[in-house]
Amino acid sequence: MAAVVYPAFVTGNRDSGYEARFPDIPDLVVRAGSQGELMPTARNALQRRLEKMTADGMDWPEPSEISGLGSHPDSTGASTLLVDVDVDDAPVRVNISIGERLLKRIDQAAEARGMTRSGFMAMASRQAMGEAFQWDARKVEETFAYYGRKLNEKLGPESDFYKGVSELERKITRSAEAFAYQVAEAFKTKPAPVQPKPTAEEPPIEPKAP
Repeated sequence: MAAVVYPAFVTGNRDSGYEARFPDIPDLVVRAGSQGELMPTARNALQRRLEKMTADGMDWPEPSEISGLGSHPDSTGASTLLVDVDVDDAPVRVNISIGERLLKRIDQAAEARGMTRSGFMAMASRQAMGEAFQWDARKVEETFAYYGRKLNEKLGPESDFYKGVSELERKITRSAEAFAYQVAEAFKTKPAPVQPKPTAEEPPIEPKAP
């Protein structure tokens, strides 16, 4: 397994998020909410693009030297990020001889599957050597791992969604506790007011006889 490194221009800030553009692959643009997320996101996107180019029989672009990059065409404040990926097999251009009629059938089969000639021949070679299933299984595993990470970013403990739900739960708990306290206070038994004891009525005074 070998490693390849492609440079990318990075723009953005904490408020708007960050964006990485690869000058060697102009249509590959990666966005992330923080600088910490940008590198793994860019690395994953680059690796998937190179693998797709290999499957389609396309040559990889030659990585640019940092000294020859110049500045970002749309921003003077851009920084440079070196994105490295591990690859199983970099494509190489070869010349082969093959029958004209067989070549025509290969092109028809490749076109029917939406593939290039090189991509179809590479796939057929893997199948003939028994490697196609292993390659597909690895792709499925990588796909699940990628979407697992994305799901964790959206719903994990550090996500805005999780923090929002936690804050809502705390507010509901506080409201419920306050309501329970008010109900308890309303039902507390209050002592009956003390009534004054009735006094005995004194008999009227009889006038004395002269």
